[in-house]
Amino acid sequence: MQLLVQKKIDKTANILIGASVAVVFIAVVTIGGELYTPIKDWLAGVFSHHWIGKGILTMLVFVIASILPYTREATVASLARLTAVLFFISLCSALAIAGFFGYEIFIK
Repeated sequence: MQLLVQKKIDKTANILIGASVAVVFIAVVTIGGELYTPIKDWLAGVFSHHWIGKGILTMLVFVIASILPYTREATVASLARLTAVLFFISLCSALAIAGFFGYEIFIK
């Protein structure tokens, strides 16, 4: 029973890490696509629209990053830290995207 619980904790830790990587990826691709048009054009050309491309690639990044074995043995405390890291990364990524578009619309 204890081994089953530990496996679930480890999987949860990997999912939190995968989500963090995916959030950073989407922020980088979104801002990168606006700064370097060939990225956006490639996404649109391959996936029919750049939003669809970002979504599909983000899902792939999430799945790949989630299945890699990062943790030795995660604990409930490490899950709390990883959740806080995910929150911080999500907040920073959202602020980066909002700041970038705010700059593009209002200042540039």
